[in-house]
Amino acid sequence: MNTSISDIDYYKNICQEASSDENVFKTFRSDKRYQDVLEHVSQKQGWEYFNHIITKNPIKLNETTIKYCKQVDEHGNPNRFPYPKFGDISPTILRYLSVLGDIERIYGDLKNKKIVEIGAGYGGQSMLINLFHDVDEYVIIDIPEALELIKKFLQTNNIDTKKYRFLTPKDVLEMGEEKFDFLISNYAFSECYKNIQDLYIEKIVNKSKNFYMIVNFINENVYDLENLLERLDGNVKIYEEEPNTSLNNKLLVK
Repeated sequence: MNTSISDIDYYKNICQEASSDENVFKTFRSDKRYQDVLEHVSQKQGWEYFNHIITKNPIKLNETTIKYCKQVDEHGNPNRFPYPKFGDISPTILRYLSVLGDIERIYGDLKNKKIVEIGAGYGGQSMLINLFHDVDEYVIIDIPEALELIKKFLQTNNIDTKKYRFLTPKDVLEMGEEKFDFLISNYAFSECYKNIQDLYIEKIVNKSKNFYMIVNFINENVYDLENLLERLDGNVKIYEEEPNTSLNNKLLVK
């Protein structure tokens, strides 16, 4: 049974191929099968993220920041465009940096936090967070094929995966009682079907002290905003996504 709108054969195939074939890995971020699901941030959106970073977020575009972003962007041959200070870089990395800046502005340092991310793409957001912050543990939840690609990506970048834990939806189903300091989800949670959303709400979302979730509502088989909020514990605040990438997108924070 499929878990989300991205749990589809061609996406799973490219993830599997990229994790097992070095030649495919070198170009997976420019493969149409991958870009249909991820890695489709436009050049224009990249400018919007860049402007958000320099006007709203505490992250300084110094030598270390540029180095870390270039490091995350090195593999997979994405579409890159020129931006001030960065030179050629993929707009996706600017999104990851914008999200990280938002998190730092709202929550502060992530040092020693137990973080969980639902739907991690190829692991770029998690890698950037781990370069900037000495987190205690980083748990990634995704479909098996994506997890294998994430492991490949992190290992290729010499990221110590000892502090990582990789869970499939089935693993989440079998979890006992566990709490997390911080949850991150860039669209992925809101693209899961209702039965999977229910599972994640019970086991992950409502067990997280804080969260930062960008949500969209692009499928009738997922909860709308009103029904989703009814199921979330705690003081959840709703903001417009900034920069906005689709009309009905929201940012949920706790």
